[in-house]
Amino acid sequence: MTYSILIVIILVGGASVGLLAGNVIGHTQPASTTTEGVYSLELIVQHGIYFNASVGNQPAFYVLQNGTLENSSMIYIPSNTLIDLTVVCYDNGPSPLENARYANVTGTVGGYEYVFNSTSPNGMNASKVVPTYFQKATALNASNIAHTFTIPQLNLNIPLEPISTTFAQFYANQTGSFLWQCFAECGSGPLGQNGAMETPGWMMGTVVVY
Repeated sequence: MTYSILIVIILVGGASVGLLAGNVIGHTQPASTTTEGVYSLELIVQHGIYFNASVGNQPAFYVLQNGTLENSSMIYIPSNTLIDLTVVCYDNGPSPLENARYANVTGTVGGYEYVFNSTSPNGMNASKVVPTYFQKATALNASNIAHTFTIPQLNLNIPLEPISTTFAQFYANQTGSFLWQCFAECGSGPLGQNGAMETPGWMMGTVVVY
């Protein structure tokens, strides 16, 4: 398992190099393909993205597909299929959680995630994205979480550390449209609940399970 996860991180790291300055397109098709019963969903969290004149910059989730960053307002995954989820988080600082329970990993195979610390790739060291340390975690330190990828109706919660790559597996055993949300208060406003936090394609959106 460890060896296969290392391969996933290296491939995602290499694929994401140079994309952050590229085009972000609308996402209307499934994000990846199913291979041998496993579906790969790759997400990128970038910070410092211009939101508007009054708010300034905000963080955002993107879907990585075919070498392109796509809008995350609609994310498509198949039902009753093992989902390999990889999230590369470029954000370099923590945000307060709405509730301490969002520090816990839920809804994943085995009830855990793999966190590869300090492995967010960039153009300077992408060829050397070989994690030297990872943790198999059922929960993270609540004071050191940058974002979460959470689908409440599917009981899925993936906490993300700053400057890290996270890998987890899960199943979506019901079809339909479900809210996904970040539950770290990373937006604008006095409580960090505005801006990106309330805007589809930034820190929230819809997951369509087909």
